[in-house]
Amino acid sequence: QVPLPIDVMAPVLEHLVNNAVLHGATSVTIDPKDGYLRVTDNGSGISDGNRQRIFDPYFTTRRNAGGTGMGLSIVRRLLESQGARIALVDGPQTVFEISF
Repeated sequence: QVPLPIDVMAPVLEHLVNNAVLHGATSVTIDPKDGYLRVTDNGSGISDGNRQRIFDPYFTTRRNAGGTGMGLSIVRRLLESQGARIALVDGPQTVFEISF
């Protein structure tokens, strides 16, 4: 059970899954733990040079494909509005951790 409203979690998870698919993922795992939720995908990953910028408004690697760079920034703000946080976990895979 996630302690956040569905109208917050639905767009958050939708965005994370859509991003994963756009970056080649064929699998996304959502793993609930005590106090946090991990979302892991097997897509192309996030380069070291981009890892620090992914939550910045207007930062995108997909501008030519119509990306605006607002998605992860909005995800972060939605979660923060509920007292939750999102972070990118270090490692070779793309892993986001949402803590409550």
